[in-house]
Amino acid sequence: MSKYRALKGTIVHTPQIDKMESFENSYLIYKDNEVMGIYAELPENMKDIEVKDYTGKIIMHGMSDIHIHAPQYVFHGIGQNIEKPEWSSWFETYCFPAESKFKDLDFAQEMYSRLVEDLVHTTTTRLSVFASLHRPATELLMKLLAERGFAGFVGKVNMDRNSIDGLLETTEETIQETRIWVENTIDKYEHMKPIITPRYYPTCTDESLQGLNEIMRKYCLPVQSHLSEGLDEIEWVKSGRYTIWSFMGGNCNFVKNETAYE
Repeated sequence: MSKYRALKGTIVHTPQIDKMESFENSYLIYKDNEVMGIYAELPENMKDIEVKDYTGKIIMHGMSDIHIHAPQYVFHGIGQNIEKPEWSSWFETYCFPAESKFKDLDFAQEMYSRLVEDLVHTTTTRLSVFASLHRPATELLMKLLAERGFAGFVGKVNMDRNSIDGLLETTEETIQETRIWVENTIDKYEHMKPIITPRYYPTCTDESLQGLNEIMRKYCLPVQSHLSEGLDEIEWVKSGRYTIWSFMGGNCNFVKNETAYE
């Protein structure tokens, strides 16, 4: 039978988007992972409930990080920056070579385990994540995050053009691998779900986007991608057949579902 429990400390919360409240030395009472209320003193009928005492510490809701590139954890904070004016040079020099290593599931296990353990020690509890194009590693990341209590979305990245050797799928592969991944994970975890993730228009052909659109609609999935990341990429997209808005928004109708652009 479920019981009421309480956390004691300085409770901080935002009852509405533009208002923050703080309650010092107070009690947050909850049951079945649902907050029942905040009290200066325990109510008379709850004097004997279990209390975890965090006096002198702040208790607040978890934060949401809506754009994490999990494979980039490999080189974060070690000075692998953009040395050239062109933003896209960073992908060729650092990002794509590092991401291609996640084909090795043992490597993915080591790196993603470290990432998840680091995230546990932050304020992030809900997230939206880009994995890599490798289905087994993406499924592994979802498992690790779910086991540690995170909620949110993880995306298997789609790339069937304009990438380096070792980080590229055929159009058929990217659609089929995405379909298998969605079927494997859509009902597997209560709070960790798949999200369709075309990396950005220059790395996805018209055919792959159409295939992803069909999967999105069949399973009612949200979508995440990138929009206008750098000036050189904007010109690159504009020089093609479609702008990213007319293609992803108009031709494939991605924006009719929940879509997150960086």
